[in-house]
Amino acid sequence: MSGSSLDGLDLALCSFASENDFNLLRATSIPYSDAWVDRLQNATTISHSGLCLLETEYSNYISKIILDFLQESQLDYIASHGHTLLHSPEQQYSYQLGQGAYLNGYTGIPVISEFRLQDMAKGGQGAPIAPVVERYLFAGYDSYLNLGGICNISFHQEDRIQAYDIGPCNQLLNALAIEAGLIFDENGALSKSGTIIPQLLNKALAHAYYKMPAPKSLDNQFVQREFVDLFRNDVYAVNDRLRTAVELIVTIISNELQADIKSVFVSGGGAFNTFLMQLLQHKLAEKQIELVLPEKEVVEFKEAILMALMGYLRIHDKVNVFSSVTGATSDTIAGCVYR
Repeated sequence: MSGSSLDGLDLALCSFASENDFNLLRATSIPYSDAWVDRLQNATTISHSGLCLLETEYSNYISKIILDFLQESQLDYIASHGHTLLHSPEQQYSYQLGQGAYLNGYTGIPVISEFRLQDMAKGGQGAPIAPVVERYLFAGYDSYLNLGGICNISFHQEDRIQAYDIGPCNQLLNALAIEAGLIFDENGALSKSGTIIPQLLNKALAHAYYKMPAPKSLDNQFVQREFVDLFRNDVYAVNDRLRTAVELIVTIISNELQADIKSVFVSGGGAFNTFLMQLLQHKLAEKQIELVLPEKEVVEFKEAILMALMGYLRIHDKVNVFSSVTGATSDTIAGCVYR
């Protein structure tokens, strides 16, 4: 799994007894080099032939990482999400680097990939797909919050699941931290030293996306253009802009959690931002909502585990993308299999 925050490639080696019973045997995260971060950030600006070359080079690059991670372990398949470059549900396309045909050719291992397109062809958003891992492997909570590059949430009521992207998260925080010469704001220390800028916060909160009904999802370029660029204003000190960004994230999350929600299960890299989590916990305590933080490996590798489960369900011909989440005309058994 490669997320929108561009922090690297997450890998999880899993074994399944059933869709409800799994073991995480080994997991790791391999950071992208500065060169790869730059290439991925600018991939949408290059020519078609340049993008084709990037596809082959990126697929080859992650194949080597996968084979090194496996350490000659025997496995049935690789389930890969790839790295999202373009996502436009309105025009029914979503493009991820790291194509399954290349991965299968480079590794010699069966590959399951392309988990979004079939849902989009049926009128769905193609996202979020995380609710399937919440239903089968981490059940028991009212809602699930993922603090990745983009912040998204799921609500589980009986047999119906609703899920959507809330707004920016680590994409925004990391962009501001980089201005201060940091890779990221460790533990939220820099944002904690800042002061909220009311006019910037109010402008950010007024964005039309927050008022749109679900199902809805965000494209990385949209986040950069509509949210990150708004905070790139050097009239204000970077720590004040970071503090304002954290307040934005906490506020938009709180606004989505209504009185009938009693618990929220949190995962994603943002869960390691101590300051963000303290503010969120305080905000949710006011609503008498319990914030549940699972063990560190689940926080960090939930989406890589998700991909393993997506593959497991695909090869057993079971639904892995829910239409109640995406807005598609029907549920989907998603994924292309390359052998």
